[in-house]
Amino acid sequence: ANDTVSETVKVGDNPTADVRYGDAHASPTLWLDPDGYIHVLYGGHGAAIKHKKSTNPYDISNWTALSDFSSVGTYPYVVANGSNVYVFYRHDNVRWYKKSTDGGNNFGSDVQWISTEGVYYKFVRKGNKVHFIMWYTGTGEEAKQLRYCYFDLDTETFHKVDGTELSIPFAFTDADLAWTSPTPVAEAASIGVDDSGNIYIIAYARQTHDTPATEHADIYAIKWDGSSWQSKDTGLDVEFASGWFYLAVKSSSEIDFYFVEMDSGGCGAFRKYTSSNGLDYTLAETIADELTC
Repeated sequence: ANDTVSETVKVGDNPTADVRYGDAHASPTLWLDPDGYIHVLYGGHGAAIKHKKSTNPYDISNWTALSDFSSVGTYPYVVANGSNVYVFYRHDNVRWYKKSTDGGNNFGSDVQWISTEGVYYKFVRKGNKVHFIMWYTGTGEEAKQLRYCYFDLDTETFHKVDGTELSIPFAFTDADLAWTSPTPVAEAASIGVDDSGNIYIIAYARQTHDTPATEHADIYAIKWDGSSWQSKDTGLDVEFASGWFYLAVKSSSEIDFYFVEMDSGGCGAFRKYTSSNGLDYTLAETIADELTC
């Protein structure tokens, strides 16, 4: 309310430090339960996924340890829907989720929803739907594809864009084909949805899945307009195909795209582009100039 930032507070220790010398896979994810308590999950990638809860509502000064979310797995992503909390995560290189019905204090059994190994995704929630755009880290034609599905929070079922239900666990190729890259590798950068249900995606076309991704990548815009998938090369690119991308879909005629235009050294200006149709983007603002690497 007074536009101030609190002092930092230690929530816990990075559990990957003991198994992998520490890495960013332990990055935390958090949510607020209906009673105002703050929950944090962190860890995984060879270590347990830890779970902490603020000792008091709306207060970060003290934390209470709850049972580990999981002894295995990584990449916990949270969708909180009132007292129902869904955590999507990876284990054995396939995708699962767990559900809590009490705000996140306790979780039920593991539910596998993707059977194909090596599938990654970006997602966004809009109303009662969680929209996923997925890519495959293997080889062959599937590595060129982005595929789409959504999770209905009311029915707890997965669907194709036309509403057809997908039986779980489903294969990568069972989901909708949204885009095929002209290069050997497709990856999604961000996804957004407007109030009419139109879907907007930013993706990039790459040559390999190598990490770090020190290679040129062309940035594409993809859109579902209610009847078909459309795509267009935006003319934008990066020389370091990684980093931070974000789509802010305000309406069907006002879509903002933020990203760092990285060079081969991993540095670049942070810029905002805007679009009135989700396919054509023009520079609106340079938010921060490139730093010297």
